[in-house]
Amino acid sequence: MNRITNDREYHAITKRIDELLQIVSDDNYDVVPEAIELDFLSDLVEEYENKYYPSTKN
Repeated sequence: MNRITNDREYHAITKRIDELLQIVSDDNYDVVPEAIELDFLSDLVEEYENKYYPSTKN
């Protein structure tokens, strides 16, 4: 998967991120393989949110 293409994928990925956050912590970030998945999915979500839900910060 190179990018999120719709809200259904977005919601599924954010759900998976929530699951990964139960596994990955600052204490074990460098040793658990799930950290790689968490980073990858977080980047996808950030890109999607920037495109479809841009911040209104000034």
